[in-house]
Amino acid sequence: MFTTRVFYFIRKTFSNIRAYPLVNILSVTTISIALFVFFAYLLLYVNLSGLLVNLGEEVQINIYLADFLSEQATEELKKDILKIKEVEDASYISKEDALKYLDEIFSGQDDVLKGLSKNPLPASFNVKLKKRFTTPEDVALVAKKIDRMNGVEDVVYAREWLSKFYKVVEIVKVVGIVIGAVLSLAVIAIIAITIKLTLLAKKGEIEIMKLVGGTNLFIKVPMILEGMIQGLFGSIISMGALFFIYRYFMEHYYKDFGLFFGALEINFFEPYIIIYCTLLGAFLGLLGSIISFGRMLKT
Repeated sequence: MFTTRVFYFIRKTFSNIRAYPLVNILSVTTISIALFVFFAYLLLYVNLSGLLVNLGEEVQINIYLADFLSEQATEELKKDILKIKEVEDASYISKEDALKYLDEIFSGQDDVLKGLSKNPLPASFNVKLKKRFTTPEDVALVAKKIDRMNGVEDVVYAREWLSKFYKVVEIVKVVGIVIGAVLSLAVIAIIAITIKLTLLAKKGEIEIMKLVGGTNLFIKVPMILEGMIQGLFGSIISMGALFFIYRYFMEHYYKDFGLFFGALEINFFEPYIIIYCTLLGAFLGLLGSIISFGRMLKT
């Protein structure tokens, strides 16, 4: 009995689609446009979030060492730094390497370094933190731990920049959630209205089915499935169009774009996000169908 009903619902769904091709094409087109706007925003948000995360991962702590520190003491200090759970790596920079780096910065300006009688730069460590420990609180905690160690002259990191950076990250997250929610509601509303127009076109058929004894279940389920299919095809079309535009942009305009914004990496959705977005289209179609004719069948 259950299997018979399932096959009936499937046959009826595709029968409805074939019976009203223009209405379904209009519905899928409208849904595709609505989802395209939503997916385009989502792609922008994902890339912006990724950029912020990558910038956050570049946070480093510079540790300047006392001149009296021996080579063995320096090695011991490095081991102590690496024992800190938040630390991923510590790169040693000798006084000579620091001076060479400064000389490269002032290349062509020999007068800047000519008056130096000795190397005034200290040896140092560049400490890189693990990805999950780059918040201002984590960095400050690590800096305090290292500052207490013997042989450490000074600990420097971009405290103000890091604090402002994470405020920007939080703002982007909140704005992303708000805009995402608004766009989601807009997509649901558009789908609901579009499917309601489809139902109005079938109002006569629905009335006839009710007159001959058709229950709400047998009328409702095929149309819910039809809304899901419309949402599914709409999401596939919109995702395909977005990918085509992305590829076209990367092939023809990305180099020019990079001249103004630097080597900014722009990526398309990961496969699992594409799957989620496709299923989201089907779910929104389902939701739109339920909203659209929930009251219609009661009248």
